[in-house]
Amino acid sequence: MPNSHENAGTCRGDAHFAVLPDCEAARAAARCLAFPGTRVLEHASGRPWLVGRWCDEEIVTARCRRTAIAVVGCCPVTPAELLRHVERTRDLADLDDLVRTLPGSFHLVATVDGRLKAYGTASGLRLLFHTDVEGVRVAATTADVLARATGAGVDEEALATRLLWPLPYPLFETPAWRGVAAVPPENALIVTPDGRTARQTRWWTPPEPTRSLAEGAPAVREALAQAVDARTRHGGTVSCDLSGGLDSTSVCFLVARSPAHVVAGTWPAGTPRTPTCTGRRRRRATSPTWNTSSGTPTPPRSCTPTSSTSTTRWTNPPSA
Repeated sequence: MPNSHENAGTCRGDAHFAVLPDCEAARAAARCLAFPGTRVLEHASGRPWLVGRWCDEEIVTARCRRTAIAVVGCCPVTPAELLRHVERTRDLADLDDLVRTLPGSFHLVATVDGRLKAYGTASGLRLLFHTDVEGVRVAATTADVLARATGAGVDEEALATRLLWPLPYPLFETPAWRGVAAVPPENALIVTPDGRTARQTRWWTPPEPTRSLAEGAPAVREALAQAVDARTRHGGTVSCDLSGGLDSTSVCFLVARSPAHVVAGTWPAGTPRTPTCTGRRRRRATSPTWNTSSGTPTPPRSCTPTSSTSTTRWTNPPSA
């Protein structure tokens, strides 16, 4: 039986929880999901809504009349801002626009007139799974939480597919436990008030290519800046990939402008004169000051360390 979260600590980024409908039968399901350290966020009725572990800093909630919304993860929305969204919400479909516009990486869970709707992220980083627990359809952010609650066994065939790399679509969306179903990232899960029926609805589709590169570039930059700000606005230390390509380099430069302390990580490949490695050296030469994870305490003269697992740190990037 899986128990990966039973003794897990809770720090920022480690949130995991189950989502229950507002019905009396959900109380028995909640007891199956509880273990030491579990927190519970209740519906207005007093019945359990979210059961799991999270930090106060990574959850924002708001409730008005028969509508409630919880955002769990990395998102800059404030309680007052979320309350305004709650006041404007009349139907579950109204939530799609909210999820698409909020920056960050988070799960969003809402109830409207007793109906439950849960979202992950379109990127697939934050997933949703669901199964029946004590006769109630329960969603969760990790499949092993549901498997533990139901005593589900490992699906050997699904587990065997993990030996493939890269794992072809749609095999990577298949949970490794029997009886646990996954929600595709582009879909949201809707559960009826009695907890007996669940269905999925699509909330995200790739936008049509109607803009030119010149027209789309400012929107991409703004979206990247908002996403980076959501993760760095409180300062602290953050890590970034720095492969030398345009995507990771752009993100690293945006992070370097933030109040956070940056540790950029590079996974070496090839020789010091490969295009990617040369690009990394040029980026470091023109970048703002940051710490880069690559073995010795002195700036390297080559992009290839002595070991693929060694780390090197510097605060003043060397010239190309």
